[in-house]
Amino acid sequence: MSADKAEQLRRAIAHEHLLFTESQRWEQETARWLGRAELARRRGEDELARQALDRHREAQRKAKTYLAQYQEQARAVSALKQAKPTVVVRRARSGPSVEQRLARLESEDRLERDLAALKRQLGLS
Repeated sequence: MSADKAEQLRRAIAHEHLLFTESQRWEQETARWLGRAELARRRGEDELARQALDRHREAQRKAKTYLAQYQEQARAVSALKQAKPTVVVRRARSGPSVEQRLARLESEDRLERDLAALKRQLGLS
């Protein structure tokens, strides 16, 4: 897979994730407004219940729209993944990994503490 196609796939996956997150958020809003409508109805606030149901329907519409967009984007991502056999182009690492660098720093820190303790024992510091 060329670097451009890999970047296109990364962007498509990121957009797919964003759409999924938004569809989930609007699903939660749908449930929230329905709960508020039920609460208002139980308390005898019929006008408030109607307004909450209006917002529930609006949230439901947005959730469906985002879900449809997410599903379409998921199909597009799938098509991009299947377009060619994937040969992943990875950037060459410049030097040691983060884990290796942190391990080296921890080792150096431990050696410096041990050396300072030894100097204290010998009365050199």
